[in-house]
Amino acid sequence: PLCIFAETSSYYITDFFVANTGSVTTLVTFKDGLGSVLGYTIAPATGGSNAIGFATPIRTGANTTFDIQGANPTSTLYATVKGFKAP
Repeated sequence: PLCIFAETSSYYITDFFVANTGSVTTLVTFKDGLGSVLGYTIAPATGGSNAIGFATPIRTGANTTFDIQGANPTSTLYATVKGFKAP
């Protein structure tokens, strides 16, 4: 998994952009550092998946990371995540 954040508050994810440069479509899982699954998206082969402006942000557990994990090890994923930190 790719660790995006590590701090002392919860993170609220408002946008994500995922690009897959591999030749195989893959399921992308968003988790927090406690192992809780926060959401999923599909990253198509040589494509991407974007979500902009969630009405309700994805929230991590307190004092945990936000992790992104691709299901297919042959995919190369690039991710940009936007949000804010709050208690």
